[in-house]
Amino acid sequence: QRALQTSYALEARAVASDRWAALAALPGAVAVVDADLRLAFANAPMDTLLRGARALTLRSGRLAAVDAAAQGRLVAAVRSAEHTPPPAVWLPTAAAGGVMLLDVTPVSAPSARYLPSRPHVLLSVRRGALSAQEIAAVLRERHGCTRSEVTLAVLLAQGMALSAAAAEMGLTYGTVRVYLKTLFQKMDVHSQAQLVAALARLGEA
Repeated sequence: QRALQTSYALEARAVASDRWAALAALPGAVAVVDADLRLAFANAPMDTLLRGARALTLRSGRLAAVDAAAQGRLVAAVRSAEHTPPPAVWLPTAAAGGVMLLDVTPVSAPSARYLPSRPHVLLSVRRGALSAQEIAAVLRERHGCTRSEVTLAVLLAQGMALSAAAAEMGLTYGTVRVYLKTLFQKMDVHSQAQLVAALARLGEA
């Protein structure tokens, strides 16, 4: 029994230091968690993000969204990853209107002789522009935009002129100008150029 306990303790120490060693050199922020969001590994860029608590933080050894309303999305994405790879999950950041986009990928840990095997999930922060679907989700859930406002914003983000967007949506130019003004209020911007710039920056916060 003593030998088994010693082997278990030594393996636990080795697993903690070696299991995720290959991820330590990645330049992007990555973390490995189990289904209960218990942190198994975080590389240096992720550790910096967690300490800054801009969108993610660490509470009692578990990852948590700083924004309480986003915690449900994070939990659901991690728990469903083993069965159905989920779309990226977005979390609001401290920056006004900004979001952090996390890609969620199931990972298999090296098998251990004594330790029970547990499924894990790799969370990696994605930098850069959001897809049209991701922009739509953020606008609906974070800014309370209607379907028409979301459609208009996505078309403008793709470089379409307002008149062309009106034709694409089958609406009059006057109607889409009303939607545009509402978007200005919801996104806290004052011009179409500022709106397009704010949409382009969503994934960089």
